[in-house]
Amino acid sequence: MKIIIALILTNTLLSAFFENVSNFQSKFRQTITSDGKDIIYEGELYIKRPSSVLWLYQKPIRKSIYIRDHSLFMIEPDLEQVIIKSISKSLQLVKILESSKKISANRYVATIKDKKYLIILKKSMLFRIIYSDEVENSIEITFIDPRVDIEINDKKFFPNIPSDFDRIYQ
Repeated sequence: MKIIIALILTNTLLSAFFENVSNFQSKFRQTITSDGKDIIYEGELYIKRPSSVLWLYQKPIRKSIYIRDHSLFMIEPDLEQVIIKSISKSLQLVKILESSKKISANRYVATIKDKKYLIILKKSMLFRIIYSDEVENSIEITFIDPRVDIEINDKKFFPNIPSDFDRIYQ
């Protein structure tokens, strides 16, 4: 399964929130609904501006997604593989967050490549993102205990790929 997660932001409360934040860390719960069935993933997200993102999936499977500048590394320990690919700027979490428009108090929307993303704030913090993927699955990401401007070492955003893992270039 390809997992590239998109988020969004603009010139008001949301952009003010993210514009003034250099680092962001949060636990998350990602619910994917397909054909009336839910798959729930849990993990942690780290963002270091301007262009470093790390998604650490912990349940029900382990997976790490490193995004740095225009490179994506998806490490899947159970499969002993890493997928390596170039990505466009429009797929980067930070850039998507910066492109949203306010639609109501604490609600923002962004449209990227004909897809709409709904961003919800709670107590002026990023709380939830809702969108549909390429195959029309409904995806909801809820951020739990988000923290801003905490110290995150740059080394966290460089993947440690075991030498015996298969490397798949896309």
